[in-house]
Amino acid sequence: DRVVLTDFGIAWIEGDPRLTDTGGFVGSPEFIAPERVLGQRPGPASDLWSLGVVLYTATEGVSPFRRSNTPATLQSVLNATPAPPASARGPLAEVIDGLLHKDPARRPTAD
Repeated sequence: DRVVLTDFGIAWIEGDPRLTDTGGFVGSPEFIAPERVLGQRPGPASDLWSLGVVLYTATEGVSPFRRSNTPATLQSVLNATPAPPASARGPLAEVIDGLLHKDPARRPTAD
């Protein structure tokens, strides 16, 4: 048995020339890693950030970064520090906390 995390690469920042709809936003902004919000290239750490948001949302029932509109959500991704997940304890809470580091170099690896 194994778990597979898939990245379809469909979340893009507004104005990205690869976007198919001018000025639109594709994807769920609260799941986009901070480095992607800043226009940097994604890497494995970006996928791990998204996994952290998924785990936080699954344990708490609410996204740690979702706000009332897309710009506010993206600002939250860049600047907000979510409260520790109350429903996750022990190693799971530590994993979630590690995955949500703003600096991709500080996130755990998939190895």
